[in-house]
Amino acid sequence: MRGVSFRTRLVITISSLIVILVGAALYLNWSTEQSRSEVVETHKQMTQRGLQQLTTALAPTLDSLVRSGFFSKRELTRSEEKHVDTLLAKIAGYVLNAFKGMEGGCYVAQFDQFMGYSFPTSPEPKPAYGPPPRSYHIIRHQVLLSIAQKSPIVEVHTFDPATFPLVTEPLVVRGQVLGGVWARIHIERLMPTVSLVSVLLGTAFILLLGLIGALVAVWRFRTHVEQLRLGLQTLHNDSAFRFVDISGVFGYIEHSINEMVDARALEQHRRAELEAEVHQQDKLASLGKLVARVAHEVKTPLAIVKTRIQMWERKFRKTGNADGVVSRDSMDLVLQEIDRLSDLVKRLLVFSKPIVNKRTIVDVNDLLRHIVALVQGEIDERNISLGTTFEKQLPTLSLDIRAMEQVFLNIVTNALEAMADGGELEMTTRYFKETNEVSVSIQDSGKGIPDEIRTKVFDPFFTTKEQGTGLGLSIAYEIVHAHHGKITFSEAGAERTTCTITLPVGNAK
Repeated sequence: MRGVSFRTRLVITISSLIVILVGAALYLNWSTEQSRSEVVETHKQMTQRGLQQLTTALAPTLDSLVRSGFFSKRELTRSEEKHVDTLLAKIAGYVLNAFKGMEGGCYVAQFDQFMGYSFPTSPEPKPAYGPPPRSYHIIRHQVLLSIAQKSPIVEVHTFDPATFPLVTEPLVVRGQVLGGVWARIHIERLMPTVSLVSVLLGTAFILLLGLIGALVAVWRFRTHVEQLRLGLQTLHNDSAFRFVDISGVFGYIEHSINEMVDARALEQHRRAELEAEVHQQDKLASLGKLVARVAHEVKTPLAIVKTRIQMWERKFRKTGNADGVVSRDSMDLVLQEIDRLSDLVKRLLVFSKPIVNKRTIVDVNDLLRHIVALVQGEIDERNISLGTTFEKQLPTLSLDIRAMEQVFLNIVTNALEAMADGGELEMTTRYFKETNEVSVSIQDSGKGIPDEIRTKVFDPFFTTKEQGTGLGLSIAYEIVHAHHGKITFSEAGAERTTCTITLPVGNAK
């Protein structure tokens, strides 16, 4: 080794250290994975045994509840729900007490909720009620999958920092699928740590990069790299900056950067011009359509008024006096058409700038009950069955009550007109805590919306009614949008037509 240079000996030493570190890291990683697999497999089997015992223990009680008609109810009282939940939880707690750290319970499909949740030996902190929020949807999804597949499912779920095997299977009593039963056990505290592996691999990688960097003679290019760094920094703050032409590899790089920046600037300029042109064309096209449709709507009543006035003029010329020239029917027709024009102008004013004036705190459930009262006569006359499902704990909203009354009344009226021979009308309200929004759904069993016009229902002046102006849904859309909400209709292929209006709760007081 005496004849070997210091640089070579340094390279050999660092290379040997890297090989040792990489080998140790790979071995430690392999052994860790083996330990992890053993822990996972052992607790999967334990969870399966716990679920089998839990299913067996719950069977008599569930059979009794089926015979009593409990699962045939549409809604539960708080006392009924608490009684059954406590009863099932006691049974689950007694069974799961034999399995340290295991938790589980039932999912009742009829009521879409978990019941009998128990965690007798789970470590702290323990959940206050029901599966924890981060696990709730995971457990529910797997239970529903088991019900759909009619078979048990065993899956290992992991999200930072939790890891747990989850076992689910359908809950069948007297041939009736009531829901599902589930059990899981957290094993993250039992899993071997892999942080040391990450440290060793990271260290080996950094040493390897350092060795390569040292061998590639970076010092020969240090000045050029620094110039390039400063130039890029300047270019970031000043788009007019360009690199000075120099020879060599760095000169080629800087010249390429200059060309790329020039090309990008030219492309951005052309794109801005094109976007401005397209925007202007869209505005002109929209204006043209609006003017054409307004002209079409105004043309008919103006023609009727003009014809009547010409008739009065001819009669006046023939008789020479005004007595008997204007009949009551003719005058009523002229007034009716003038009112039609006036109504069209009012609707256009609302459509052009939907006014959301004075906002008040509104209970949407009460507003919908008011709408039902307004159309109750028509509901009875058309022999329509009305069903309402209003969420009790619905937050209040800050709304322009007159404007939103117009929206709901328009939607309900359209639904009733779609059921001329009777049908079913369903009104539902829900609160989505995740997005802090209130949803109102109005569903009818009418003839539905044809696929070919589904994308046009909110277009101004589009209508399929003989006497319609085609502005009702357009105005509704603008009013809901002014409240920062959304209005949609059910997707194509749905058996019923459902209009859903979603409003944010953020502006409620």
